[in-house]
Amino acid sequence: MNKKNFLLIVAFVCFTASIYAQNEVSDVNGGENKINTEVKTIAQNKTAKKNAFQLNPNSLGFYACYPITGGFSYQRWIDKFGIQITAGGFALHNKYIDYNVQLELQGMVFGKDVASWFATAFYPFAVIGHRGSGSAYANPGDPIDLKFAYYLGGGFGVELIFVKHLSFTLELSLVGAYPWELTMGGGGSIRFRF
Repeated sequence: MNKKNFLLIVAFVCFTASIYAQNEVSDVNGGENKINTEVKTIAQNKTAKKNAFQLNPNSLGFYACYPITGGFSYQRWIDKFGIQITAGGFALHNKYIDYNVQLELQGMVFGKDVASWFATAFYPFAVIGHRGSGSAYANPGDPIDLKFAYYLGGGFGVELIFVKHLSFTLELSLVGAYPWELTMGGGGSIRFRF
């Protein structure tokens, strides 16, 4: 083998190795770019896709429960933490008065869109409330005879959301009252989420 043939073979091998190496680097970089793009897309989809509780965290409506009664209610989810405030009352033609206020703190354990038109959540909660009830004066100047009760309790609740806005809740609880009484309680609401 002469020197000229040897140099041609070496040049051919180097040229072939160079092309092969460039293709390998291109495949690796392309693969890394593809992987990075897929990871970014997945991360964007996770942050972009919000469930009904995140899209519409506020709700207004009516809440009723035993033993505290109920009334007009506002509820808000802040990530997995919820707060609900309820106040209500009525008077029967100067004969009977009943009012209540309550605060409920909630912690969402599970919250998910089951379908595009339906979402559900499960949460434990703690509630504190006050109620006043009794007879009003029969004649002007007669004293109002109100009895006061204070409540502290907790339990579990389920919220169902239809078409991302119409919300129903069902709650079961154990409630202690002062003057001393311990009772099973329950409640429910219908609200509009926005």
